[in-house]
Amino acid sequence: MKSVVALLLLAVVVTGQAVSFSKILDAEWFIFKAHHKKVYKSPIEEGYRMKIFLDNKRKIVEHNRRYEMKEVGYKLGMNKYGDMLHHEVINTLNGFNKSVSEVSQQSVGATFIEPANVELPTEVDWKKKVLSLQLRIKDNVDPAGHSLQPELWKDNILDKLAFWCH
Repeated sequence: MKSVVALLLLAVVVTGQAVSFSKILDAEWFIFKAHHKKVYKSPIEEGYRMKIFLDNKRKIVEHNRRYEMKEVGYKLGMNKYGDMLHHEVINTLNGFNKSVSEVSQQSVGATFIEPANVELPTEVDWKKKVLSLQLRIKDNVDPAGHSLQPELWKDNILDKLAFWCH
């Protein structure tokens, strides 16, 4: 008889904890929706999004537990995409933003303005330019045309190459 009473008492305690746990989850869901201004078309969609939210919340909690045990080097947190599946987030963040193009048909960016009073050649023979550079290197002249002693020139050109490559 004592075991039956103990089982009934245990069932009441577990049910009470399940209700309070459910209320906690409902409160977290309500806070998430309010904070991120989420509104759903139907109760069915809201239930679906809540299930996704709770699954993502579970993944975050598991990951952060691993962070506390020093198994991973970063923490995770909930954001406005917490009610979306992975592929929905990817489709939202990657791709063409249709709303921006619909808002303004007029170009917002800067336009190219040709420089005034500049005459540029129509063609450039780059082979001659490279040959000219090679001749300057042979004559111990840096690309700017300054004559240098060979050992100073090598140091100077290495410094310039390091500067140009960055």
